[in-house]
Amino acid sequence: LQPTDAAELFVRIRMVKSADELTLMRQAAKINQEAIEAAIAAAKAGAPWPDVPRAWRENLLAQKARPFSLLGGAGPKAAGPLRSTRSYPIQPGVPIAFDAMLTYQGYFGDLQRTCVIGEPSPKLARYWSAVHTGALATYEKLAPDVTTGALRALAVDTIRQAGQGQFRIALLHGLGLD
Repeated sequence: LQPTDAAELFVRIRMVKSADELTLMRQAAKINQEAIEAAIAAAKAGAPWPDVPRAWRENLLAQKARPFSLLGGAGPKAAGPLRSTRSYPIQPGVPIAFDAMLTYQGYFGDLQRTCVIGEPSPKLARYWSAVHTGALATYEKLAPDVTTGALRALAVDTIRQAGQGQFRIALLHGLGLD
């Protein structure tokens, strides 16, 4: 026998998901969405930041999911891992960012959300409008065999054309084990 590296073949086979796998992936997304909503509910004006990721983790654990990673924060501290011990009060009008990853029965669930307490600033509202336009344009092109690279380029170009000329990063995710 002649051993052959079949890693690429295995990856291609795993791209096709069974009905049971699709059900697990959808359930992981629903669990993460509910946990993010719990975190958003904890993000009240003046609340200390650690209350927010704690609410997310507690909600996941109650749903029998495992927290994997939560990145983000509020305002100028929105970048970086939330596992830090940084504590600062949440302020109205500033963006609160979540990049929330969990595992559920062997599958990752990864959602990103951005919200604001109260009214967004005019600058944030303009950013949101441009990003929303880019997301809608990208959703229209989602189809089998369309690469994430093509979708990423479309998102960046659309957001720039919608008034955010300096925009450069659009992150897209795959599904399931891929």
